[in-house]
Amino acid sequence: MGYQSESVWKYVSDAASDNPTPGGGSVSALAGALAASMSEMAANFTVGKDKYKDVEEEVSRALSELKRIRQKLLALMEADIEAYSDVDEAMKMPRETEEQEQERGEKLEEALQQAAKVPLNIMRQCRKAAALTEQLSRIANPNLVTDVGVAAEVCGAASKAAKLNVEVNLKYMDDDEVRERLESEMNLLDEETEESCRHAAEEVRERFEK
Repeated sequence: MGYQSESVWKYVSDAASDNPTPGGGSVSALAGALAASMSEMAANFTVGKDKYKDVEEEVSRALSELKRIRQKLLALMEADIEAYSDVDEAMKMPRETEEQEQERGEKLEEALQQAAKVPLNIMRQCRKAAALTEQLSRIANPNLVTDVGVAAEVCGAASKAAKLNVEVNLKYMDDDEVRERLESEMNLLDEETEESCRHAAEEVRERFEK
């Protein structure tokens, strides 16, 4: 379970230390999981209430999906730590001969691709969470509307933060085809998540100010 079974204090303390992990990608995943949890809470305060019976089925589906997203993001919080370790190991490989240089280059390229794919997957999960948060911003229990707003703001920030971690790994990759493919998906995810989070925040503000 890694950090999932540790205290918040330990995670934050380790993130603040001079150890390289947990780093930005891991923190982005945790932020995304926290965003999903806020939308989950709003959904939990909606299902089972007679007042919101007409949207119960829709909210229940969103609740189930948000739970899966939260769990995936927590797993990605751990996966990013492993991905960074693989890059670090590849960087430290010897390069005194041509064979060593070639082997190091292949291992590093493989590690960089994986290290880019983990935060890209974080962005995928954030996009899903953002879409569900936008949905809940319109129909969830209005007493929890500010929590949905928090979900929108944190989810958007988590996705942007994960994007930085995709970009830094793309920068050092040699495979142009893979880099272009990952970059294209990254930009699309960024755009879609930002749009959903903006719409959710606007809806929350309207409901909040009524």
